Amino acid sequence: SATSAGGTDSESVTIKRDATAPTISGSASPAPNGAGWNNSDVAVTFSCDDNLSGVVSCGPNATLSSEGAGQSVSGTVVDAAGNEASTSVSPISIDKTAPTISASINPVAAGTGWYNSTTGAPTVSFTCNDTGGSGLAGSCPSAVTLGEGADQSVSGGPVSDVAGNPSNVATLSNIDVDLTAPEVSLVGGPANGQSYYFGSVPAAPTCSASDALSGLNGTCAVTGYGTAVGPHTVTATAVDNAGNSASTSVTYTVLAWTLNGFYQPVDMGGVYNTVRGGSTVPLKFELFAGSTELTDTTAITSLNAARVACTPGGTEDQIELTATGGTSLRYDAVAGQFIYNWKTPTGANTCYKVTMTAADGSTLVAFFKLK
Repeated sequence: SATSAGGTDSESVTIKRDATAPTISGSASPAPNGAGWNNSDVAVTFSCDDNLSGVVSCGPNATLSSEGAGQSVSGTVVDAAGNEASTSVSPISIDKTAPTISASINPVAAGTGWYNSTTGAPTVSFTCNDTGGSGLAGSCPSAVTLGEGADQSVSGGPVSDVAGNPSNVATLSNIDVDLTAPEVSLVGGPANGQSYYFGSVPAAPTCSASDALSGLNGTCAVTGYGTAVGPHTVTATAVDNAGNSASTSVTYTVLAWTLNGFYQPVDMGGVYNTVRGGSTVPLKFELFAGSTELTDTTAITSLNAARVACTPGGTEDQIELTATGGTSLRYDAVAGQFIYNWKTPTGANTCYKVTMTAADGSTLVAFFKLK
């Protein structure tokens, strides 16, 4: 206002004054889980207020889509007087990547495709991983060792991460386990630990086999059967489709016959029986299978005379009795012995080895010197 001699005058000025900063607050949606993680995009919005000059700008709002831990979003409010205030919303942790689970089996199955007594029972193990940042919530499933069975399946999962993302389910299928060998037995044949004389050995056994799980791979086989003189082990073997094998055996002995002879007039023990060349010498002998005397000429395989070198100074004994008649082999039921009339070769000062070979391989040997 102003006053002078001439009077007074005045003027008014309006003044607006706002010295108080506006207010701002922020919120995130959706809210994190109890562990503080989100598994989706997070929208951050700001709310602003000013009681005097009014809000000119607020925010800006934002949506976080990137994975990461401890992220933040800042917002600012400005009022008409130019006062401003800022705030931030944090921490915001986002993990949108599901964890992974995989299954593996150890050891490798046999070439048959089965796990058998050689490979042992398999174990299925699980491996879990999380690359999204929040880490696994809990532990990976424990390993599983399988028992016997065909077409088995093992599953693990799902597992979750801290953000709540679930994994897939890991499954291994078509797992075949047979750890049990087939059952096998011999049917018929020689008895275990028994002895049989040659010519009286029981017929070869057959075998019986079964397998309750993978089944037999072919039929069972019998090996080792024999009728020759000496010890024998006969074995039945079976293999199942898993590759397990089983066998059973019996052991028996084939006994040689007892050979008696050559009887007189032939001398044994390496003596040279002397006889005129061209004479016929009766070769007499007996065969026994234990206490049973053999009388069939088929029990003799051969009677063979072979020229040999004469041993100087060897013991000699003259044949006192020669024979006449045919030279065929026969069994003399009256005398109870085999007789073979051997017609000696002609000539002098030559020596021969005469060998009788029985069907069981046993032999009688005598030596002759022709004069």
